[in-house]
Amino acid sequence: MSQFVATDYPNAEPLMSNSSEMATARIKIIVASRGFFYIAGRKRTGFVVGSCAAPIEVMYSENVNCTEFSLPAWVGTAVLGVSGRDLSHDVHDISDIPQTPFLSAVQQSAPDALDIARMAYMNWSAGRGTADAHIAQRVWHALQADPTRRLCDIADSLELSDRRIRAAVREEAGLSAAQWRKLIRLEKSSQAISSGTDSLATVALDAGYADQSHMNRDFRELAGVSPSKLRQDSVMV
Repeated sequence: MSQFVATDYPNAEPLMSNSSEMATARIKIIVASRGFFYIAGRKRTGFVVGSCAAPIEVMYSENVNCTEFSLPAWVGTAVLGVSGRDLSHDVHDISDIPQTPFLSAVQQSAPDALDIARMAYMNWSAGRGTADAHIAQRVWHALQADPTRRLCDIADSLELSDRRIRAAVREEAGLSAAQWRKLIRLEKSSQAISSGTDSLATVALDAGYADQSHMNRDFRELAGVSPSKLRQDSVMV
């Protein structure tokens, strides 16, 4: 399932960007299988970065080895047992979150951690029986496919009111629908800038921005870096 992404880092270098963490539409769970981190002077072996958390400064012990899990808000809710609303705006120490089978697996570097996450998500989604989770997921997928799509059109396709889907998104993601759309556009454009060769103007239009200037403004507001600087840094890596 594309909703579950795990990346292994053999050392701290790929995570140094956390000192200027870009806003993202996803929740990140970062766990050290060897070594530890210092955040705000506190020693941590794992932490969760909410989808709208402020930039964080991370220091690493020598030879730290870690894994990053990147999950949509509702998947994070399923595997952590914490609501998207509570997760979205903060950085959480894993030790402050009640243990779940998924957290136990990732902290032990168990190879089946992603399978446990998938099972937890499916059980949560089926067991909750709430409409909000299903609505938020469908809105997410619709905006991922076409970030320019109007919410009223998505609401019509779901045979729901615009107000209803906005409430479901806020409940499940902890963000307004407008904030969610911004972060989805930022995520799509940052991936295209980092890994592709299309012009910034083309990237902006493909990601749903009105023009490149619109993309530049959102990058400065949400990521604290310009698209041209991101591309320059990506080329240098």
